[in-house]
Amino acid sequence: MAKTNLAIGEQVNLPEVLNKKLESPVLQEEMGLNAQASQNGQAVRYEEFTVKHNADGTFKGIDQVDMKLTTPATVTQKPIRYDEFSLKHDNTGNFKSGIIQNEDINDNADIAASKLAIHNNYKKSVTANPSATANANGATVTLTPPTGYLSLNPLGIDVVFGGVFGTETVTATVKVTYADLTTATIEKTATAAGTTSLNNADLMGLFKDGTYIKQIDAYSKSSIASSTVAVTFNHYGFYL
Repeated sequence: MAKTNLAIGEQVNLPEVLNKKLESPVLQEEMGLNAQASQNGQAVRYEEFTVKHNADGTFKGIDQVDMKLTTPATVTQKPIRYDEFSLKHDNTGNFKSGIIQNEDINDNADIAASKLAIHNNYKKSVTANPSATANANGATVTLTPPTGYLSLNPLGIDVVFGGVFGTETVTATVKVTYADLTTATIEKTATAAGTTSLNNADLMGLFKDGTYIKQIDAYSKSSIASSTVAVTFNHYGFYL
């Protein structure tokens, strides 16, 4: 280490000292670079400079660690990563297709009626014939809401008794299953071909306060074996 202080009366060969300084590189400790800079006025060492700079002085850039983006945001004032942002947004910043757009919300912060699920109606015609066995229900035909909806809200049901009747009574059943897994049924009977429509009282019996219909089943049976009657259920309503 270079000697920087001399004792009283001590002599130094000044030319020799100067020549050594001219011929030798300046040491880190002589430049105050033997420790990392920690305050104003201190020089920055190469290993500190190169953390964020290239050798030519250009900036290396900011990475995820610098922006605290190595994990998803969990509290306020944390930045959102691209993989989080892109779940619901396009690269332009707009919502992805199918997600509520800005124009879907009016000035009162209500969702535009055209975007509500109830704007989609259903109209179904299904055949559920009696079993070949007397007084035994045939195959059940089931209607459930499509993806994105939870409930079915029937508005009208016609039961069409067709085919050839023998000396028999055919019973057609509409069964609904509610979200709480309880059920309700409406039965209509016929001894001859024709159409029977569910009236308002019938439909009222298919609804239950405080829950919703999640499934509608239709099936039928005949009082005789090998019936040739065909039973068609025509019904309509809306999904919600």
